[in-house]
Amino acid sequence: MPEAVAGHRKYTITLLKDRYPSLFNSPRLSRHKLSRNIFVPFNKIQREWDGMTVVAPSWRSDLLHVVNRIPITSRRFICSHESGVPRCYGLPEKSRITRFLQSRLRSKHCRRIIGMSHFAARCMRAHQERLGFGDELDAKSMVQHPNIRMGPARDRMAGDTAEQLILTFVGGHFARKGGCVAVRLAELARIRNLPIHVNIVSSMQMGAHVWTDPTGDGFFDPVLRAMSSPNITHYEGLPNDALRELLGRSHFTLLPTFSDTFGFSVIEGMAEHTPAITTDICALPEFMKDEYNGLVVPLEKDALGEWIRPRYHLRHTDAYATHFTDEVERLSLEIMDRLDPLIANPSAIHTLRKNARLTAEIMFSTEKISPLWDRLYEDVIHEDLNVPPGEGRNISSPSSVDAALLMANHQPV
Repeated sequence: MPEAVAGHRKYTITLLKDRYPSLFNSPRLSRHKLSRNIFVPFNKIQREWDGMTVVAPSWRSDLLHVVNRIPITSRRFICSHESGVPRCYGLPEKSRITRFLQSRLRSKHCRRIIGMSHFAARCMRAHQERLGFGDELDAKSMVQHPNIRMGPARDRMAGDTAEQLILTFVGGHFARKGGCVAVRLAELARIRNLPIHVNIVSSMQMGAHVWTDPTGDGFFDPVLRAMSSPNITHYEGLPNDALRELLGRSHFTLLPTFSDTFGFSVIEGMAEHTPAITTDICALPEFMKDEYNGLVVPLEKDALGEWIRPRYHLRHTDAYATHFTDEVERLSLEIMDRLDPLIANPSAIHTLRKNARLTAEIMFSTEKISPLWDRLYEDVIHEDLNVPPGEGRNISSPSSVDAALLMANHQPV
């Protein structure tokens, strides 16, 4: 039986014991007991099975909360996602597995389908339409942005003169997230004799297994050689506390990404008072505002908000390589031109840093968002399984930073 806690009943919520998605998409300060259980990563057996899982049993659990993967279970669950479910990578969209996973979403046991962004919700709706299911999951669908713990209230860079700008890039998928742009920025800074230093935190994954990357022989060799530049510091990886410290001591988080369902490094940087340099694709426009909390450079994008490029099956071609290289150069030149007037301009940097922190406090602070998750858990646990989820029960994140700032003094917790 659930136990009483401060006037509320305390429930046990089972979450996937993954590396980080469930941390950003569940309460970090819950009044309930969060049990992070191991799960079967079917994608390790066969890539096409990435969209489903089986979770180790927890018989005393009141609710199962999964991220991206749909559980094979007869218990009530909610499913968070970053770009739509069911995942069908490599599967025909109307395959038997896809139809089975779709039936799990339609079942009475699935109580909510929660996009981590409005971009994710758009992807979900478009995917459902391609599958031929239309709006039948709309009543279960909602949006809640990720939540993060806030860094220190005092800016670590208070009093800094900005005479040398420090940019920090974070991303395992190096080229997809804009690592080539980061390296080119360092090179341009040397050519122009500008005091800019670039930190790169990356395991340097790139090439054929990353869906945005050119695959021609030797394509990335010049970038890898340039990594030895004296104004680049490369870290293979850092513990999260050390990474947050590094972001807090940088003038900008650098994420000129070509494909990114959210951009966790950007909001972690904002929690440390650090503005970002990003592209304008996917979910980033929901919380990035140019010259308010960072710098935003454009990419050509489609109606969903994804980067337009030559088709996936052409990644081995010279045309794809040229398109990618041209975009890297264009982004690098635009970013450098916009950074130049910020060197030794502490007033402008301070304003960006103040606004970045404010964005994190309003939109992503776990102190604000965790109670919303707790309330949702309680609503779902109390629902009659035989009654479909009703409209109007959803928590929902603001669609942009503008809306969030307007709501700053009016948003209930």
